[in-house]
Amino acid sequence: MIGAGGPELPSRPRLPASTAGELIPAEERDRYLRLLRAGLVVLVVGLGILLPGRAAGRAAELVAATLAYVGALASLAGLRSLWRSPRRLLGLPLMVDAVYLAWANHLTGGVLSPLRSLIVLHVVAVVLSASHRMGLKLALWHSLLLIAAYAAGQAHLLGLRASDLPRADAYREMVVFVAVLWAAAFTTASFSALNERELRRRRADMEALAEMAAALEALTDPVTIAEVLLERVCDALGFHRGLVLAGPPEGRLRLLAQRGLEGSPHDPAQPVEADPRSVVNQALSSWGALVHDSLDVDADPWLVQLLGWPRRLMDAPLSGESRPVGVLVLDYPRPAGARVPRRVAAMVERFASYGGLALRNAWLLAQLTRRAATDGLTGIANRRSFDTNLSREIGRARRSGDPVSLVMIDIDHFKGLNDEKGHQVGDGVLRRVAGLLHDHCRDFDTAARYGGEEFALILPSCPADTGAATADRMRIMIAETESELGVTVSAGVASYPTDAEDAFSLIGAADQALYLSKRSGRNRVTCAQEIGAAHQAAPRRSPLSEPDGTSVTS
Repeated sequence: MIGAGGPELPSRPRLPASTAGELIPAEERDRYLRLLRAGLVVLVVGLGILLPGRAAGRAAELVAATLAYVGALASLAGLRSLWRSPRRLLGLPLMVDAVYLAWANHLTGGVLSPLRSLIVLHVVAVVLSASHRMGLKLALWHSLLLIAAYAAGQAHLLGLRASDLPRADAYREMVVFVAVLWAAAFTTASFSALNERELRRRRADMEALAEMAAALEALTDPVTIAEVLLERVCDALGFHRGLVLAGPPEGRLRLLAQRGLEGSPHDPAQPVEADPRSVVNQALSSWGALVHDSLDVDADPWLVQLLGWPRRLMDAPLSGESRPVGVLVLDYPRPAGARVPRRVAAMVERFASYGGLALRNAWLLAQLTRRAATDGLTGIANRRSFDTNLSREIGRARRSGDPVSLVMIDIDHFKGLNDEKGHQVGDGVLRRVAGLLHDHCRDFDTAARYGGEEFALILPSCPADTGAATADRMRIMIAETESELGVTVSAGVASYPTDAEDAFSLIGAADQALYLSKRSGRNRVTCAQEIGAAHQAAPRRSPLSEPDGTSVTS
């Protein structure tokens, strides 16, 4: 789970309650039912007129009943357009359909009418196009109408005539037809409910996948991405325990997220050492989800420690286009030997694929960001990062009242070294000096290449005297390391707020102190406070010239 301090995930808009569970839109369902009614009218009128016998003498009544039926449907359509919730009136047209078919059935032969099959067709079509519940209700309504028509015919009520069959035979025919109607309704409703349940499950899976994809779009932290992936796949597919192992391209796998584990948590900072026989390596070399009935304690001791003895294990590679970036491992909550539904395996693969791409993009973004913030030759912060970090530290010091020291360092006679030894040797000196500065300052300090052979150190919460001591320690270390080439450095130190009131003036003060170090003989550290005394003691000449008149260069 993501902690309270984690990023807020975007939420996808939910469908209204009235439509969230619908697999077929109401407009499309109504269109199918209108086509069904048109077909029923054509079949009833056509068969009623063409069939010989009892229906031939009642064609006028059949046409009149059809006109009344069409008029009733038109009235209901107008009423539905005025009703605030037209879905509540969805069953009324179906009830009118049943009355029309019952009347047409009576006019064309009663229990022996060839139009009886249209009643079965009506119920099956409603089950398939609307819902199995509505189809079963409609089958009950048709049965009641058939029984009522039979009873009214036997009693000669409402102008209905009894069947031409003897009463016992007519009753038996009616019962048989009602039984056939219910058999067709139950069979169709059972298969429809099964398909509908599967469709709803697949729809829920795809919605969960889409929600996870939308959530991952806003995330750039690999650990948070792994936590979201594991949480969503477990909630959507019913897994209770799992973990995500992943690492950047060409990097080592680490445990980024875990859920419901029994053993002691694995240190995320430590890479995972997987045996070649491990299920992790098997997943990395596969193209889809794998299911393992057991774990080998010799091949996966750390997995056994984390998961205990899972009943079954399912894993899938976190695909990152060219190669997997990790593995999604899940404890499958079914005993060994139970068949794994293809739907579950396919959804695990889809979740893992989305998660793998998100992790790969996060690492690529971090790599691009790091390259944009570091110097290509030395690997430490570049001028852009220096400016950003210095402004941030000055702003923080302004709020807290702590000092910030800036050390400007320049390699002495670097141009001569390049001319004498070559640029490759000079580049090596730059890299080694940058490495020493980076490795021997505090974690929250910033070592940057300011430009050319000039470097800078940003020292937060550091007064001027401590900054000068740090600079002198760096000077001595560089001289000892580069003693074979005779490389030395000069440094200037300035501190906020003692020597400057903002980042721009702090750079200027440290720069002036650096130039004073060079004019004073190089291979030394000068603080900004010494600049005033040096200017008073020095004779009038260009501040950028040596005593012999040569300009101050590297």
